[in-house]
Amino acid sequence: MAGLTCEGGAHAAWVLYPNDGGTYPLVSFAHGHTAWNVTVWFPYLLEGIAAHGYVVVAPMAGAGWCATLWEDQLHALT
Repeated sequence: MAGLTCEGGAHAAWVLYPNDGGTYPLVSFAHGHTAWNVTVWFPYLLEGIAAHGYVVVAPMAGAGWCATLWEDQLHALT
């Protein structure tokens, strides 16, 4: 998922899901202020959630403060 608002729209979101074609509930993961790279900081957590039957979307907000991360969370849920 690309085109998120933080850092001028240059960042994307990491999307994980069970790979069996089923329908699953969605979890939108909001990381902490300094944990911008979810693929490095949270792989075991997010992969574990997906392995238990959830679609996980985790926006990457960049290394700096992003006051509009909430907009990326809403975009990810949409």
